[in-house]
Amino acid sequence: MFQFIPKFTRSSRSCPWLSGPLQHQMNELLTLRRKSNTHTTPHLQAKLSASESAFSSAFQNAKANYEEELFKLHGSERGKIYRYIRSITKSTEFPQTLSFGSKSASDNHTKALLFNE
Repeated sequence: MFQFIPKFTRSSRSCPWLSGPLQHQMNELLTLRRKSNTHTTPHLQAKLSASESAFSSAFQNAKANYEEELFKLHGSERGKIYRYIRSITKSTEFPQTLSFGSKSASDNHTKALLFNE
């Protein structure tokens, strides 16, 4: 009976762009890693490598789409974008360079000016 009780739960608040299909793909990747650690075969290693690259690109695309949607809704729902910016500044995820259209910035002051345009 205790085998069906989850040992931990993942918080979906850390990555709001993790949708159902992407979360499923991440769970499949974790399962493949666990299998690969116990029974390593060339086929399983190739499948794991392909799954990791597919998840990585899907994750980056989902994050970019989420951020783009936040900026589109900036006029109507300002609270969401400011919460997201606060969460970025609290983490090490803040990008070294920020690009918007044809402009790019690398120091904090220029990034702020670029954001406020």
